[in-house]
Amino acid sequence: MVTQMLKDQQSAIIHESSELMSRVEHIERIIQAQQKFGKLSSLFENVDLGKAVEDAVGLAESALNLHMMKIERHIQPDAFVWADRHKLLQILVNLIQNAAQACRNSEVRLVSIEVREQNDAFEIGIRDTGHGISPEAFAHLFQFGFTTRVDGHGTGLHASANAAQEMNGTLTAQSDGEGAGSLFVLSLKRGKTA
Repeated sequence: MVTQMLKDQQSAIIHESSELMSRVEHIERIIQAQQKFGKLSSLFENVDLGKAVEDAVGLAESALNLHMMKIERHIQPDAFVWADRHKLLQILVNLIQNAAQACRNSEVRLVSIEVREQNDAFEIGIRDTGHGISPEAFAHLFQFGFTTRVDGHGTGLHASANAAQEMNGTLTAQSDGEGAGSLFVLSLKRGKTA
């Protein structure tokens, strides 16, 4: 009986170690991808939003998989913005990861990304079916250090809003309140069609 119990514990430890190693390897791949994108450029360039969204989804893959998220994309073809590719990716990855985190306890776990033309800009909307945003939280949403998550740091949305401004764009949020999901919209000036 003791022998079987020890074997079961050993088996469980081996399984957990294997899972941990798999996650560490995945994190290493994410870090390598982020470093690759980080070295590309800190200059403004013509950025293909379709490609940028796919790159961001790839970088946020672990959060999406962890929370068993379904992701939908509605991307207008030939959508280009004049932006810093690295900052754009940081914003998109942060918003996608936040959306996945918001849906972790939802019955429907869906993140929808839509790219659409709006006057002389393109809007990238990231909508989730998560817990939504309370009216009280809206007043502080983009402030440094503000978070509604127990494990949050309150830096992601603040940095994302600042990065959007640095690219002459805006980052806004919408929600009908708690339990109603949320929509974050990044608006950036139109670039040149390839």
